Amino acid sequence: MRHLIIGNTRIPYEVREGPRTKRRHISVTPDRVEVVVPPGGGGDVEAFVDARRRWVFEKWTEVQAAVDRRESIGTGRLVSGAKIMFRGRRLRLKVVPTEGPARVEYRSGFILHRPAETTEDDLHALLDTWLKERVRDDIQIFVSKFERKLGVSPTAIRVLDLKHIWGSCGEGGVIHLNWRLVHAPKPVLEYAVVHELCHLRHRTHGSGFWGLVELLL
Repeated sequence: MRHLIIGNTRIPYEVREGPRTKRRHISVTPDRVEVVVPPGGGGDVEAFVDARRRWVFEKWTEVQAAVDRRESIGTGRLVSGAKIMFRGRRLRLKVVPTEGPARVEYRSGFILHRPAETTEDDLHALLDTWLKERVRDDIQIFVSKFERKLGVSPTAIRVLDLKHIWGSCGEGGVIHLNWRLVHAPKPVLEYAVVHELCHLRHRTHGSGFWGLVELLL
């Protein structure tokens, strides 16, 4: 593991060969900073990273702040004026009283119709259920798009509240995905789906796996 040191900040990064990569590039995610180089190496990687130290530091700081914000999504009070993260956008919430059943309405923002007897926990459960239905729909669209290209099909797709991972490909071809991906931009969800579908062809994160991911995305 190599490190980029900026002041008192130490940022670890890994170097990986991309089978179809033609030039070096840097990827910053919540899990790692990764330098992807062409097959056979990419010259002086440390000099390459050092020349981009400001960009790496700013992007890494931005990503870490996003992770911190992610932890608080869905825990705030559901009152008019609150913001709900949906498909990468922070949208305004309006809560209106109703004599009918509690329900979620979406029109470039969220409207929660709240009967007088509805508790805060009830509202959270209602909104979470609505969001889970949306992410299931989005996942199915991406699965249908890419399973034909891969020539593979998962035996089942389970959308769960996964605490520490975004997804996994289990034994028997069962794909698990974190329902909180509904808060992320759609390309992030698309990547998560493709990542797990590619594990139906390659179980490990070897060069064959990453080559297939790069071919699709």
